[in-house]
Amino acid sequence: MEHSRSLVPRSTRRTGSAGLRRLGLFIDGSRRAAVSGDTHHVEDPATGTPWLEVALAGPEDVDRSIAAAVDAAPGWGRRTASERAAVLRDAARLARYRHQHPAQIQSRDVRQPIADARAGRASVADGFDYYARVISRIGLPRL
Repeated sequence: MEHSRSLVPRSTRRTGSAGLRRLGLFIDGSRRAAVSGDTHHVEDPATGTPWLEVALAGPEDVDRSIAAAVDAAPGWGRRTASERAAVLRDAARLARYRHQHPAQIQSRDVRQPIADARAGRASVADGFDYYARVISRIGLPRL
């Protein structure tokens, strides 16, 4: 499932300056630093201590992202409605299976109770399932 590998940010396991966890931009199938190299340190609101370093996208990164989407569009457009729905169902399964890590980040970032953060992650999966059902029902044509 090539489309599923993007749902777990592996780069958050590496450390950046001062031992911070890093999170790069996800563009064209891989995580990477911003072209500018600009980052932002996310602070724990309870302590004020930085704990995460995230890449800050700039105009060049937006251009790369748009170009990647344009390049991917023909392949997506050739898929049948059932194939597109299957991709979304896979994304929903992965979102449910790998919900813990994003929920922990969200909980720490905004001091949200972990149960609430997990519920929010479940709604992401529900969204993928919803659109998979819609696509299956209306049977979108190939583009």
